[in-house]
Amino acid sequence: MIKKFLKHHPVHKIIVSKFDLLFIVRPTLFFSVWVMVSVGMYCAQTELLSHPLWISDISYETLFIFIGLTFICASVFIINQIEDVESDAINNKLFLVGKHISINKSLLISKY
Repeated sequence: MIKKFLKHHPVHKIIVSKFDLLFIVRPTLFFSVWVMVSVGMYCAQTELLSHPLWISDISYETLFIFIGLTFICASVFIINQIEDVESDAINNKLFLVGKHISINKSLLISKY
């Protein structure tokens, strides 16, 4: 019932287009990148310091590193989708780039 309402409601086109812009950056893939960077940072700290590492405060430098890394990864994921448009069409996979979002708009988003 909810799916039928949302599918035929005029607000649907407005909401879905915003979600397309969010999911073009593939946010589920960020977690694997963040985990690997965190493990690398932890291993580097344990090599440099001889005592156990207990992080109890927020480091703004680390926060900015993760925000910058997230933007770089999002840009790379968009460029990868642009390059894979033909193979995705053959394999009936992700159709955001090319079908719902134009390639030019995708390139513009990746440059931001």
